[in-house]
Amino acid sequence: MEQQLVDTYLHRALKDLHVSPLSKQLIRRLATEESACFTEAALKFIEKDGESGAHRYVSALLLGQPDIFDQISDPMKGSRQRAIALLRRMIAVDPSFDVKLARKLPDRSGANGAEAYEGMQAARTLEILDRVSFGRRLVPVLGHLVRSPDPRLCAQAILFVGRRIQNPAWTARQLTHADDRVRANAIESLWGVNSASAVRLLESLVDDSSNRVAGNSLVGLHVVGVPGVLARLTEMAIHRNPKFRCTAAWAIGRVGDAIFVPLLNLLVTDRDPGVRSASLRALIQIRKSDDRTFDEIKEQALEISLTPQLTNDELAENDIPIIPPYAEFNLRLDGSNFSTARS
Repeated sequence: MEQQLVDTYLHRALKDLHVSPLSKQLIRRLATEESACFTEAALKFIEKDGESGAHRYVSALLLGQPDIFDQISDPMKGSRQRAIALLRRMIAVDPSFDVKLARKLPDRSGANGAEAYEGMQAARTLEILDRVSFGRRLVPVLGHLVRSPDPRLCAQAILFVGRRIQNPAWTARQLTHADDRVRANAIESLWGVNSASAVRLLESLVDDSSNRVAGNSLVGLHVVGVPGVLARLTEMAIHRNPKFRCTAAWAIGRVGDAIFVPLLNLLVTDRDPGVRSASLRALIQIRKSDDRTFDEIKEQALEISLTPQLTNDELAENDIPIIPPYAEFNLRLDGSNFSTARS
């Protein structure tokens, strides 16, 4: 049966779900006999806004579809936000669905090695579970993945487990790993922990040789209110290495303080394309997160500027182009389109 025909049948049956006794029979038949087309049509329906008996009924039928796990875990099937929303809906129908999805990842003994998710799909699965399944219930199922030979999966597992145990001693042990992504994720897992040992660990890493580790340490210190972070971010933003400037822009976006707008306008004209891109995203994040209009943000930021007062020689030494101090931006709220013009 063609997809369009299944879409039509499902739409009509759901419309008459509570008035026709044959509607549920037709929907179940579609789910059984036209599984792939039914999954696509059902996803279109439940992804629409709203919550009703029809939404719950279709969601329950989706639990039995063979590809429902792939719909959540496969990056090629849709966006991260779509996967998160779908996983939340499935858990609302079946509270054990997150455990079932977690078991699609490599198990501790390697017994499911032939069919276990791997590569990007495994990392996406763990990332989505991290965003949706709270608490420690999955740590016994997934904790062994912190030793995965796949660097991407290992890094994601470090973040997943670390967020749930939030133990500075455990985090410190992960910092011996050779992969900077793993070390940076270990630090990120401590965000929000306001203990003396956690703060000491973060402070010891703000000058780390890895831009990711240093940036995550500064964000973690900002989250718990340690003073001096904004000045350190400004220093990082003029670092000779463009990787550190890029990380500074990213961290500024996470901090979300409009005082950095002039500095971001400097970075958005950086010679390095990664720095320019990260700076634009940070500007968009500040615009989205602040209750004031962007003009009000800009006005305050110009009055209280953290833009470094450097000489032309110092700018050249740090590989920062000599430019006017401010650039005007026309940014859509969703960040999908922009134009710039130097003042």
